[in-house]
Amino acid sequence: MTVTPLHGRTRRRTSEIATRTGAVAVAGTFPAPSGSIGTFRGSYRLERLVSDQGQTAAAGVFAGELLDADDTVVGTGSRRHTAAIVVVESRTGPVAELGPLEVNVLGFPVLVRPFDVALSRDLPATRC
Repeated sequence: MTVTPLHGRTRRRTSEIATRTGAVAVAGTFPAPSGSIGTFRGSYRLERLVSDQGQTAAAGVFAGELLDADDTVVGTGSRRHTAAIVVVESRTGPVAELGPLEVNVLGFPVLVRPFDVALSRDLPATRC
């Protein structure tokens, strides 16, 4: 399992509330085939929390579409990804802070902007 370490968070982002599917909206950028900077628009669905060498991590799925600079769809795809998280307490309960993350979607290195996921008290946890 690959765990992406967190380094030097400098900016806060707004918390996202999970939709009925349990997914939150995410966005990012990638080097587009045209040579410009493309955008990624999609979602992240948290599946479970894991513990690896004393670090808490989130295992979930990124899904969305890759768009070239002119909004031409490059492709749609999904990718399972495990990343280190920081859990903080908010007014509504525990929140997992993720990112920024690099996620390989359809062979493109997508830099996903930081985002938060509200944690459910009944979320399964596993040890790696």
